[in-house]
Amino acid sequence: MYEIICLNLIMKYTFQSYNNDSFTRFVIVDLTTIVVKISMLIGICKYFSVAMNSTDPKREYFIFGMRTRIFKYKDYCVLPNIIHSKMSLSLNYYKRITLVLHADHKFLDETIFYQVDAWDGPISFAVVIPSTNLNKTLFATIEKVRQLVADAKGKLSVHIVYRWPANCEEVFPEHGWRVLSSALYPANTARNIARMLSRTKYLLIADYAHIFSLNFERQMLKLAEEILDVDSKTVLVFRIFEANTTASSVPRDKHTLYEAYKKGEVIEFHGFYSPGTHSIPDLEEWFKRNVSYEEPLLSVTLPVPRDKHALYEAYKKGEVIEFHGFYSPGTHSIPDLEEWFKRNVSYEEPLLSVTLPYDRLSWEPQFVSLATIPFHDEHFPYTVKDNTVLRWEMCRLKYKFVLVENVFMVHPGIKSYIDRNERLRGIAKPIFESAVVLFEKRMDECCPETKIICPELPS
Repeated sequence: MYEIICLNLIMKYTFQSYNNDSFTRFVIVDLTTIVVKISMLIGICKYFSVAMNSTDPKREYFIFGMRTRIFKYKDYCVLPNIIHSKMSLSLNYYKRITLVLHADHKFLDETIFYQVDAWDGPISFAVVIPSTNLNKTLFATIEKVRQLVADAKGKLSVHIVYRWPANCEEVFPEHGWRVLSSALYPANTARNIARMLSRTKYLLIADYAHIFSLNFERQMLKLAEEILDVDSKTVLVFRIFEANTTASSVPRDKHTLYEAYKKGEVIEFHGFYSPGTHSIPDLEEWFKRNVSYEEPLLSVTLPVPRDKHALYEAYKKGEVIEFHGFYSPGTHSIPDLEEWFKRNVSYEEPLLSVTLPYDRLSWEPQFVSLATIPFHDEHFPYTVKDNTVLRWEMCRLKYKFVLVENVFMVHPGIKSYIDRNERLRGIAKPIFESAVVLFEKRMDECCPETKIICPELPS
């Protein structure tokens, strides 16, 4: 498996790379440069292949009758592919979009079943478990995931991550190891591990419980091949919402989404929690464009709308809002929501809308991209801009955020400001302040010319 990962890395980083540790970008100059870089990367891959694929019996384990190996990533141990996607055996696998997910083991529930069922492509899922009672927690977590996604249609790969200050060969001790510095969930570490263990050309890095509109991957693939393969510094942005938990179903078509939006059952994501963070302009106009699509059969009735009509119906009822519309208003908002609801949409043919300027420090657009985008900065702590920082970096690297017209995501449940965990945010604040200093220094060394065109960082 790791030989394939290395091959993908060679393909990616020979032609474009940006690494958060070395902060070195490779630029192709001539044939000699290409040969040198490929030789260097092959050498690196051989080194890691020995480390990760060692036949040392201490590194091999049988879990639920399946042989697996363990490797160390910084202060963490990783058990890759505890559940392995059968989809990876397909010859077209590399050309798909991998949905990259992460979660704390405590939050695993039937939501993952709905999320897996609603996504048509491969999924790479990192599950973080505590280091205490490791043996018991590990097997309980694996069994729980297996039960929840028994019918995952071969799409899901699961990786177990836990913090471990010692050598990862000391695995599965009876009582585990109490790690005192693990108060904050390692969100960006989990994101990066799940991403590194994906092997497709395109990525969508999302969070737990995100449910996507009908035919999402199929439409995005068409645009990815047309747009991203030509311009690697472009990403495909989509609107995201959250729906009231009392909604009978989460909309997956635009019409239903708009009906829920008008009723107040749907808002833009984090519209209450962090207003503006996820907003995108012209929402009303988007809603009002008509919808035309051929709805495929669903294997289950999902608790979230997955077409635009259902989404709008829930939105009008107040059952759906923009993502984190209460919790962090504006963080995920995109202008012109009403217009977006009302525009015609085909669920078979993707449409591009506009290029959105990255002019709000709080904005956290969700997108599909090439696998060559920067990794998440792991200095940033969970709960304080840990996901937004990737967008800051992409702005400094001159990425373009292009809005796709007829796809969206819905998160079940509306988060409000009172859901903020102030204790964790208090722990995270000094870590965040140090991370911003390091990030700004790195960006100024990397690309000083873009400092004036991107939002000013918090002081």
